[in-house]
Amino acid sequence: AEPSFYRFRTKDKLRGREIILREFSVTATENILMAATLAAGKTVIKIAATEPHVQDLACFLKKMGAKIKGEGTHTIEVIGQKKLHGARHTIINDPSEAGTFILMATATRGNILLKNVPVSYLDLFFEKLQEFGGNYFKIVDSHSVKVEPWKRLKMDRIQALPYPGIPTDLQSAFGVLATQAEGSTLIHDPLYEGRLKYLEELNKMGAEIIICDPHRAIINGPTQLLGAELGPLDLRGGAALIIAGLIAKGTTIINDIYQIDRGYEKIEERLQRIGADIKRVRA
Repeated sequence: AEPSFYRFRTKDKLRGREIILREFSVTATENILMAATLAAGKTVIKIAATEPHVQDLACFLKKMGAKIKGEGTHTIEVIGQKKLHGARHTIINDPSEAGTFILMATATRGNILLKNVPVSYLDLFFEKLQEFGGNYFKIVDSHSVKVEPWKRLKMDRIQALPYPGIPTDLQSAFGVLATQAEGSTLIHDPLYEGRLKYLEELNKMGAEIIICDPHRAIINGPTQLLGAELGPLDLRGGAALIIAGLIAKGTTIINDIYQIDRGYEKIEERLQRIGADIKRVRA
């Protein structure tokens, strides 16, 4: 081990085998998938993650000469090759980023057309939005979504699940939206502890939230959020606090924004272009 990274070596060539993951881990699936492309023989990955970026990685590796089948399912088979070759590939648009901006537009009751949305990867996400409020959004085509101001919003439950369920990466944005909805909303994220810490920050802003345990909370709404100094938080929680700041009365300050920058490039500049009163004070 070195201060900032690890090096792994093997005396013999990697050999394919059956691997059963302990959970639907995106990072584990992707790392095993890459290693298996050059391992001797066949590798079978069971309990594999199916997220869009796992599928996109498999698509890229196949362009490089890898022999992969089953990507997008929970069992992936890889026949190792002696070497791969270069290829040209365009990375898919990020469903989590698109979903965050859609929920941001919804929470602020904006009138916004969002482009480059990977609609086909957000089926349950859109089903939930339809269930909660009806006709305040419209899927224009396979890459565009129109959001309009809603008249009534009532949510009941958001549960984060592995793909194709509601992504844990969008749970926090849904949580902010729930502060503006009528009645009580149960937020349940069984995937990671600590993903509900942003709710403590929302309570500082005047939200009415009961945190039941590390994985569940009840949000009562609607409430008028008030500006506050917030953070630090993780990437998705930080983006959620930007949404909260946009709908809050007064000024909101969010600290340690390097976390947000990891997933939302120049987010303040993009929001300024559609009328948001937001600025970066310091990096």
